[in-house]
Amino acid sequence: MLAGVDGAPGLLRHMHLARALASAALQPPVLPFKLTIALTWRCHHRCVSCGICRRDKGTELTAAQWGQVFASVPDLAWLDLTGGEAPARLDFASIVNNLNKGCHRIGLVHFPTAGMVPQQAGTAARALRWPGGPRVLVTVSFDGDRALHDKLRGVAGAFDRAVQTWRLLQGVPGVQVVAGLTLQPGNVGQWPRIAQELARHLPGFDLSLLHANLLHRSPHYFGNADAVSATDAELLADLHAVAAAKAKRWDPVQAIERAY
Repeated sequence: MLAGVDGAPGLLRHMHLARALASAALQPPVLPFKLTIALTWRCHHRCVSCGICRRDKGTELTAAQWGQVFASVPDLAWLDLTGGEAPARLDFASIVNNLNKGCHRIGLVHFPTAGMVPQQAGTAARALRWPGGPRVLVTVSFDGDRALHDKLRGVAGAFDRAVQTWRLLQGVPGVQVVAGLTLQPGNVGQWPRIAQELARHLPGFDLSLLHANLLHRSPHYFGNADAVSATDAELLADLHAVAAAKAKRWDPVQAIERAY
């Protein structure tokens, strides 16, 4: 049985996700099978490469309004709950309850966390684990060792809080936890040392649980159009090196990541 799949109902949800991916590769779907939604612009970090912490927080959709969104896409197969810090929403459980009502076949739900609110991240992960529900994946952000991570994230103690969040999430049954490394000018070329440091601090960590992504520049989302980026050659070298070093076990998430 695949990790995080809850019996036959969970397997059916996973099959729905696999069919949606295969169908979309052949023909664009009428309705999206995957959504990424920003629940909040609240953020506890002051990252050097991101402007979300400085943007106008605006008016957030209520849990009931998100329920209307979910009801409009009943065949949704994959959902990313992001922000800002999605678990910062105190009504996260209500949002998830409306997701359960509106999207009966959803196969994968993922949310990233900066790790500054461990208890809220744990509560959010537990809310997503209903019987026969979707696979739940949580990414905890780590952009360096303790000193480098705190520097890039702009908050003293950020690394230690993220470690605390990792350990708490590891204790939530049925939740898969991975470490998210955003490659950027401040840490390019340093991923082997960062991975070694994570292995020292994170129970159960190995390279198969390291997800590397690239710093994105976006004036409308991150508000960081003027952010400095590493060269394409440097970033690609790191991405290829991480992919080559990771375990080759078969897993849907790993397969999608390698294709990306």
